[in-house]
Amino acid sequence: MSTAATASGPDLFDLGLFVDGPPHDVFRRLRAESPVCFLPEPDGPGYWGVFGYADVVEVSRHPQTFGSHPNTMIKDPDDGDQGAGEIMLNQDPPRHTQLRKLVNKGFTPRQINALEPRVREIVARILDDAAARGSFDLVTDVAVEVPLQVIAELVGVPEDERHEVFAWTERMMSIDDPEVGGSIEDARAAIG
Repeated sequence: MSTAATASGPDLFDLGLFVDGPPHDVFRRLRAESPVCFLPEPDGPGYWGVFGYADVVEVSRHPQTFGSHPNTMIKDPDDGDQGAGEIMLNQDPPRHTQLRKLVNKGFTPRQINALEPRVREIVARILDDAAARGSFDLVTDVAVEVPLQVIAELVGVPEDERHEVFAWTERMMSIDDPEVGGSIEDARAAIG
């Protein structure tokens, strides 16, 4: 693994860096100059950034040394993680392994093949609806809508409630996003 360094910048909390998309030049510089470095937080303890491919692989393969739980997310010190630390993505083995075994049962080839006709119906409906409007936004009307509808189908969300669940998810995940305009209070309500 690369030698760790302490970096004075960039401030990855600066949303201005991401206005035009991912700041590839910033990440390229980090990979070249500081592939593993400590990055200060404006109002928090800071965090370690791992930017080099080999280092990410090393970290991923050794959860006993580089654990995810409970510090996967950068948290508001006053609000904690609002339960997000219990999400499967934020867990380490053996808990992650236990949860993955439960979820994997729904993604066997047999289960996926059984879902294929319904997924095709969903995709066809979404494309037909978009085409019927004459013009549409490919991202909003198709690329966001297809996974929203398929995931909601998988977990049994009624069709008339799916966009509400999507809105809650957006509020939970978009605190401080100027496009969504979410606040910590909005996120708490959505989590609830």
